[in-house]
Amino acid sequence: MKRQLFLFFLLSIAILTVAQNNINTETPVPGQWSKEKINRWYDELPWLVGCNYYPATAINQIDMWQASTWDPKRIDLELGWAESIGMNTLRVYLHDLVWADDEQGLYTRMDEFLDICKNHGIRPFFVFFDDCHHPSPKLGKQPLPVRGYHNSGWLNCPAREVAERYSFGKASKEEQARLKGYVQRTIEHFKNDKRVLCWELYNEPGRGKGLTGDMQSTAQKGVFGDQSKQLVYDSWVWAREVNPSQPITSTTSGAVGKTNIKINKINSDFHSLHSYSDWEGTTKRLEPYQDGRPIFLTEWLGRNNGSTVAEVLPKLKENKIAAVNWGFVSGKSGTIWHWSSRKGINVEEERAKGNVVQSWESLPEPELWFHDLFRMDGTPYSQEEIDIFRELTGAKPKDFSAEKKAYKKHNEAIYIKDGWIRDPYIYLADDGYYYLTGTTPEPNNQMNWNEPYNTGLDWQNQEISGTPSIVGNTIRVWRSTDLFDWEYLGPKFKLNQGYWAEKEPEKFKTTSEAAWRLWAPELYKIDGKWTYVHTTPAPVKGGSNLAIESENEFHFPMGDDAGKKHDPSLFQDDDGKWYLLWGNTWIAPIKSGFKGLAGKQKRIDPSDRKIGHEGATLRKIGDKYVHFGTAWSTDNMRKGSYNLYYCLSDEVMGDYGPRRFAGRFLGHGTPFQDKEGRWWCTAFYNANVPPLSRDGIQNKNIGDNAKTINRQGVTIVPLEVEILNDGDVFIRAKDPDYRNPGPDEAQQFNKVK
Repeated sequence: MKRQLFLFFLLSIAILTVAQNNINTETPVPGQWSKEKINRWYDELPWLVGCNYYPATAINQIDMWQASTWDPKRIDLELGWAESIGMNTLRVYLHDLVWADDEQGLYTRMDEFLDICKNHGIRPFFVFFDDCHHPSPKLGKQPLPVRGYHNSGWLNCPAREVAERYSFGKASKEEQARLKGYVQRTIEHFKNDKRVLCWELYNEPGRGKGLTGDMQSTAQKGVFGDQSKQLVYDSWVWAREVNPSQPITSTTSGAVGKTNIKINKINSDFHSLHSYSDWEGTTKRLEPYQDGRPIFLTEWLGRNNGSTVAEVLPKLKENKIAAVNWGFVSGKSGTIWHWSSRKGINVEEERAKGNVVQSWESLPEPELWFHDLFRMDGTPYSQEEIDIFRELTGAKPKDFSAEKKAYKKHNEAIYIKDGWIRDPYIYLADDGYYYLTGTTPEPNNQMNWNEPYNTGLDWQNQEISGTPSIVGNTIRVWRSTDLFDWEYLGPKFKLNQGYWAEKEPEKFKTTSEAAWRLWAPELYKIDGKWTYVHTTPAPVKGGSNLAIESENEFHFPMGDDAGKKHDPSLFQDDDGKWYLLWGNTWIAPIKSGFKGLAGKQKRIDPSDRKIGHEGATLRKIGDKYVHFGTAWSTDNMRKGSYNLYYCLSDEVMGDYGPRRFAGRFLGHGTPFQDKEGRWWCTAFYNANVPPLSRDGIQNKNIGDNAKTINRQGVTIVPLEVEILNDGDVFIRAKDPDYRNPGPDEAQQFNKVK
């Protein structure tokens, strides 16, 4: 037996020696581009800026490319964000298992991907092999992300056991043919395609365990190192035999194993290097490769390590080094978490314990992101970083010149912000900024793009609508100096930070966070402190809050008095006294310091009927108190248009006069004044069908269903506000399509020109 083992050992050494003898680390494989040729190619390009790309909905390479999870709509959405900051290239990983299972299907999807890229002015390049992370890839449904864990699903390509067999000369003829065909036939298919920038054969060969902590099983731990060298070398032979019109590279700095690094360094047309250090550390990484060939920094951006946009990106441009950071949109990969998040953690055990992200509403975030630039809804992690990208690439923000011209004229509706939002509330603060909030999804809710016209709005009605509610449990805030260029300030308040989470914690524990709902928030700056109000149906029904923010903590001086109040809103009278409105419409004075209600509540209905059912707002215009409210045109829920009405009083607590018409499609809008003192009202999508055409809408009866002309997002509509000689106040939308009631209006109002 010992003799047999010894002979087997000698045979293994012999096979490995034969394989090693096929490797030349001194002379490039024939076909390498000369320095003159590669520099001519590089000099004709703009400064290359991009990222290692996979959509946020993919946890790994297989998830991105297999037919069952291919997501071109999501890719198109995200590459629009890439284009907006000046990215012009992407580093994109393929996988041999997808190729082997569906070669022509993969090429069809790659072709579609390249078309999407071309439409956004982007030329990507593809990576074939990778020794990083999970050793045993499989087709089919991929695992859920482990909560708070860096890159819990990334895959070796090929599988570690296949790479090991190849290294020791034990791969079957079928395996050898698959790996060779994967490289050669893929390059052959796109070898003259101008949409493809270049090719990268192997990402970090030999990395193995490397930075992956304890994520691998005991049997698979350890760095692969130079065991990859035969596949590394052969991939060069295969690629050069095809001789594509695009240049070829393979990772050097970032690879593990002296032979791996030598092979890639002498064969690469340009150098593909990785550094997650500050600029000083990155410079040291670059020094051995200053040999006259272009340099691509194909992995960088590790904020915790000092590799930041502010420090590194300007230096890369200054030195004309292609800048391809790791990650783009925070999603299934979890690369916003630092490498250290993996320490001492076994991924399989965590998944068995259920420590996974089941829904994007609960996707956690560290305070300091490691990689990535955007959230899943397109809001940036750091607006300052996005501004740096745009400044260095020359990317121009969206052109609002037409909208700004319309804004100056103050006579037509203007679309000012995209994104899923209801009940938009705009507040002009004393710092010169307009602040925007509203009913919104959680930042990472996939329904942001899958269900743009979501109508399953009430968590209790999901079975009826067939669509789960998109509404989240967070107050999110944006600000702008001009109402057009909005800066996301992040989530400012979550339900579990509120009064009712303290008072009734069991309801928060027993109700899934995915079912928590926060509706119709408003915000005010009072005595230098931000104050928020909102309503909520779950997990505490009627658990509305009045929350005052102070030194990053929230205080709830109203206590129970703030609860069970639908759509609460605040109003301050000329004498400084504050009032709370709710329920369309009750009103009550508030004690000093917001320490509860100061008197009995009273209804302030119009003299002739209820004003509506929600969205109560109060303004003082001239000497009149103007009470706004919202109702459906037909007086039947979700039938017709969602409109804004008002009534007037000489006293804040009433009595109020008859209900008047303010504007069609303006329900639950915010009447507000701009910096010039002109009046506007916000408008949003609220319907059961996609937005209607505005052609002929003024005379169209739409009472058979909930319908609107508003797009998903925020629209502002100019208001005519006139104080008449007798002190009466006239209010109407100025845009003709919003100005008059439609034929489906239940109450009769005079039409005006």
